[in-house]
Amino acid sequence: MRVSLIVCIAFALAACRNPPEELPEVAAPTPATEDSAAAPDAAAPDAAAAPDAAAPAPDTGAAPAADGWVKLAPPGLGFSVEMPAEPERQSSEVQGPQGHKAELVQYNLARDDYVLVVSASPLVAQLAQFGNKELALDRSLASQTDQPGRTVRYKKPITLGDAIGREAEVDMTLQGQQARLRIRLYLQGLYMFQQLAIWPVVGDAPPAPIERYYKSFTLTGDTSQSKPAIDLWQRFPAPELGLSLELPKKPEYEVVVSETFLGKATVQTLVGHTEFPPSAYSIEAVALEAEQAKRDDAAIFVDWEKTVAANSPDRKVEVLKREDAELLGVKGKLLHVKATVGKDNAEGWYHCIIERGDKPRVLVATMWALGAGAGEAEAKRFLASITREK
Repeated sequence: MRVSLIVCIAFALAACRNPPEELPEVAAPTPATEDSAAAPDAAAPDAAAAPDAAAPAPDTGAAPAADGWVKLAPPGLGFSVEMPAEPERQSSEVQGPQGHKAELVQYNLARDDYVLVVSASPLVAQLAQFGNKELALDRSLASQTDQPGRTVRYKKPITLGDAIGREAEVDMTLQGQQARLRIRLYLQGLYMFQQLAIWPVVGDAPPAPIERYYKSFTLTGDTSQSKPAIDLWQRFPAPELGLSLELPKKPEYEVVVSETFLGKATVQTLVGHTEFPPSAYSIEAVALEAEQAKRDDAAIFVDWEKTVAANSPDRKVEVLKREDAELLGVKGKLLHVKATVGKDNAEGWYHCIIERGDKPRVLVATMWALGAGAGEAEAKRFLASITREK
């Protein structure tokens, strides 16, 4: 097998794309014994030559062992791992789907019969702040396993200390030869850590150095050299609604005349969303026409809740909690709901108030997040941020 081709594939394995399809879990393969895992790789080359003194490379923290292996412990990157030789360091700036940037640092080691890649990045972890971290891991894993030409052998949740993670193995064909890819992901704090290994399939067990490489990985908790976490939330004015609010992405505004729970009405809508993990934020201002304004608040709230909780053939809605709550100093209703659409679960928060005055309106602030138990902290932040524009 030509290592160069494997390297190209291994280095391209990153990013978070589409959500995974449901795949049956099968038993993980039996790992190599401790004796075989600890066997040194006799073919390990000498460590890379020292870099030019005029442009020193970042400290990898690599310490050679008596058997030729090195312990890689990059200062401030939060992990350590053993590898058969000192790997090549690569650093790049990557951009997330919401426009922010983060540094991806990875270490690559290519041998005749396998390739090892270990990386650390705050990118995915920062996005995971805005939703379900389990979902963030699942989507990261799926972006690498659920691709044409790859057969998933198993997927399973894993942990390392207080870090949650995922592991998977997939089979693929490279230049007419069967190859196997093992992926481990860990999410700790604001960092995503990833271990990859690719090797040609010869028998059931991977090369012994691969087992040692995986078993040696530890999380140090020191990410002092990483770029600081980015808070994507910003305050946006919404003069059309007379409001100001915080969102993780710039919202869009539109005005439509449509059917509502009050009948046909003019609706002003402000919508913002995040692609990963999927979430949506909106404020709708429904104008109360003369006849509609004659109705009392209690009757309007009843009709509004019926609309929110309405089921349809492809959507089942359950109200988890209802309570009286103020928004903009006006007493209103707050609903927390769960919706099931096909195989997907989502949770939503609706806060509704009725403003009387020269231009009466019903104001509804809504936040939805994909995943059971997702989005509560973000919904609270969003609702608490809404103020009248000064």
